Amino acid sequence: MTTARGRPSAWRPPRPRVWLVAGLVLLVLGALRACGSDRLSKAEYEQVVRSNFTGVQQAFRATRVDRPEDLPPRVEAAQDQLRGAAERLAWIEPPEKVESEHEALVNGMREYARDLDELREAAERGDAGSVRRFNTAIARNHAIAQMAGAVRDLEHKGYEIGARE
Repeated sequence: MTTARGRPSAWRPPRPRVWLVAGLVLLVLGALRACGSDRLSKAEYEQVVRSNFTGVQQAFRATRVDRPEDLPPRVEAAQDQLRGAAERLAWIEPPEKVESEHEALVNGMREYARDLDELREAAERGDAGSVRRFNTAIARNHAIAQMAGAVRDLEHKGYEIGARE
């Protein structure tokens, strides 16, 4: 082979620095590819959902009060737990198999936290009739049905999330 100026060219291997740079680029690309998926495994997902439900369940148990004036701050605490759990769950990437159930669960949690505003406000006003009506209507609440359906579907797919304690 000759160069454009007619001189013989000798093939020279790339300098060690070129190999070093090329190796670093491949290493970085491989690391990025490996980190590209933050999707949780089934076991990780079950653990994250279980740990978030524990706080929510404890907050709701605390809403069982003897004195009506104790109800508003406890409902607010339950709402905070529910909203916090929904936000934490919204940031995770569930296993692909349960993406729609996960989304339904998070949306149901957010919606029920908003629904609880009605109960908290009625309790703040001392409106026992509205509190009673809210509690009676829980069985027909859309958000609760959405969460229950998501939990049922997750369990049907073999996920144990401990939400039915």
